[in-house]
Parts: sequence; C-alpha cells; structure tokens
Amino acid sequence: MNLFLCQYACFSGFLEFFCCFRYADVLVHRLLAASIGADKTYPELLDKNKQSSVCDRLNIRNRMAQYASRSSTQLHTCFFFKDRPTCAVGYVTRVLKNAVQVLIPHFGVEGPVYFDPIDAENEELHPKIKFDEEKLNLSVTVADKTQDLTVFDEVKVKVSVDEADSQRQR
Repeated sequence: MNLFLCQYACFSGFLEFFCCFRYADVLVHRLLAASIGADKTYPELLDKNKQSSVCDRLNIRNRMAQYASRSSTQLHTCFFFKDRPTCAVGYVTRVLKNAVQVLIPHFGVEGPVYFDPIDAENEELHPKIKFDEEKLNLSVTVADKTQDLTVFDEVKVKVSVDEADSQRQR
C-alpha cells in the first residue's frame, strides 16, 4: 500500500479519522526504514518493551473498532428488517439441540432459528423436536408433518426483528 494515496479512512480513532493513513502503518514504515538504515529515528522507537506496549494498545483499539463495526452492522440490520418481515432462502450451517443456525446470503446475515409453538393453546401445533447427535440431524414434527434438517440444507425462512426485549432487539 502506498502511504501517499489517501484512498481509505479508518474510523478506529479520532486521530486516524483525520489522517490519510493509520498510525500502525506509520510505525511499521518507520521501523522498516530504521532497520535498513534509510532513516534515522529516535531511540525509543527501537526499544522492544516500548514497542510491545504500543502494539498492545494498537491491538486493543483495533479489536474495539471491530466490535463497534459489528454492533453498527447489527443495529442497521435491525433497522432494515423492523416493520418489514421478509421471506428469504437460507442454508443450514449448524444443527443444535433445539434450533438450527441459518445463513441468508442475500442479506449477509446469519442467526439461529428456534422452533417455537405456532399456537400456544393448541397442543397439536407445538413442534416435537428430535436431535440425532451422531448424524447432526434435527427432526421437527408439527401436525403430523416431519422435516429433517442437516447441515447445508436449503431452507426458506421469515426474517423479522424480535422486539420482545426492547433493550436487546435481534
């Protein structure tokens, strides 16, 4: 990557927002220049303990930026699907005892699909779940109809926002 081109912005810190390149990139370029003798540098830059401390702080800030990015994506996904339930094609990526993990490539989302009763009062509509740990198979029976689910099965799901707990919408 050429440090003279300002083609991207990183939002992991206040200083990085206003700069064309990240501090980690500058630090690496300074170390490389000092190691080949192309540039004189201050002695603190070559101190291993000081550099270890700086790298630890950079890694923490990078991790926090990743968490913020994921949270932002989750929030905007909730905004997109709020008041807009959508049917989509997904693929089973994991089979659990009481649910399956489904990836929906069209929207780039993945989440668990739990088998809740359709009608709480009618016992016939309560799903009966049988999990086969050896085959990683989940058999769901509702009203005498059985559906076997395994990894990589294509499924049709309804995507909506669960607003049961307003503090933790998912």
